[in-house]
Amino acid sequence: RMQKNMGNILFTAEMQGEPMELGNYAKPEWLENYYKDLPEGAVTVAWCDPSLGESGDYKVWVVVAYDGKRFYVENVWCQQTTVNAMVYAGYSLYGKHPIVAMRMEDNFWQRVLFDDFNKIAGQKGYHLPLGGEPNTISKDYRIESLMQELELGNIWFHEMLKKIG
Repeated sequence: RMQKNMGNILFTAEMQGEPMELGNYAKPEWLENYYKDLPEGAVTVAWCDPSLGESGDYKVWVVVAYDGKRFYVENVWCQQTTVNAMVYAGYSLYGKHPIVAMRMEDNFWQRVLFDDFNKIAGQKGYHLPLGGEPNTISKDYRIESLMQELELGNIWFHEMLKKIG
């Protein structure tokens, strides 16, 4: 019963001392929960994981809603492109979804990217509800913690994401 409530990943790591093997994350069946409409009262936020330059790492926006029980992935934008394109993508997502807050990873050099958002805000005439989000936990651990929520069926995906998955 404890394993069912915790999920296999957390149970194996915490109770059996066997953390997840890197690169061995989600099972395909954990990614099969889809929805059409958000439940009433769900709160929508967006996160940005930026990168510099046009090549190399991907720039990512994820729009997620939460209703107190489940997370609902509304939209994902992921590209190797310019910082300006990433900023404009944030504005586009803000216009399409009822986003109440946006966060961007702001460790080290990433803080300078707020200047790009401010420049485009001047052109658009408004600022996004964007704040910084320092990450002190390793990316691998953050991914691993999401796997528990996926396994337990607590993360659902908008049906439009079936087409790109």
